[in-house]
Amino acid sequence: MDTSGVKELKMEKEIRFIFAFYFFVAGVEIVAEYVSFRPVIFLTKPLCMVILIYLWLVPFCRRLGGRGGEVQLLAALALLFSLVGDIFLMVDRDGFFLYGLGSFLFTHLHYIRIFWKIQKGGFYSFRGVVAGGGGFGLAMVLFAPYAGRMVWAIGLYAAVISAMFACSFSCPSAWVRVGAGLFVLSDFIIAYDKFLHPVVGDRVWIMSTYLLAQCFIHWGIFRSLLRGTRGRGS
Repeated sequence: MDTSGVKELKMEKEIRFIFAFYFFVAGVEIVAEYVSFRPVIFLTKPLCMVILIYLWLVPFCRRLGGRGGEVQLLAALALLFSLVGDIFLMVDRDGFFLYGLGSFLFTHLHYIRIFWKIQKGGFYSFRGVVAGGGGFGLAMVLFAPYAGRMVWAIGLYAAVISAMFACSFSCPSAWVRVGAGLFVLSDFIIAYDKFLHPVVGDRVWIMSTYLLAQCFIHWGIFRSLLRGTRGRGS
């Protein structure tokens, strides 16, 4: 094996190790949610996003060798807004819920921009439009009547996350689409629990789908860039 091959193998091992660490921390976080042990939750929940940010800043950057371009920065920023949103949502006060919602809104706007950058075969997909439009309509029918003064915020957020889900269908990696769908599911559980009816084991379901969603989305983005599948706007 030549020197470049050995170097690539080492980088792949580093990436696999960091993902293994991510899943370990995520597992600890989910167990902490199950037993409602807040000190561990306050440590592990933000740490998951920090690990993914590190992936983009160091091992992904090295492995891509400059091919990531603007997408690497956008991905790190999306995770940074997610980190801020996680911190706001850990604070058990209604006002902070809206701050968290706003932070994740910017996360999804960054994802839409990323999907534009890596899209393949046209940015708009009929399946994506149907899925995103259906999700937005369902959210407004179910949750808007009970959102009270937050209805405008819920409507705006639902529109943006639905657009993100729709745009994910144009990405070359199925990991991105699955991750986007899990993100929608996680937020659907949050809204159902908050506005309609308490969900048994809500925190476990919410965090399981959310942490998988983030992992799948960023793995899919990385694989798309690694294959050199760069679309219009790159």
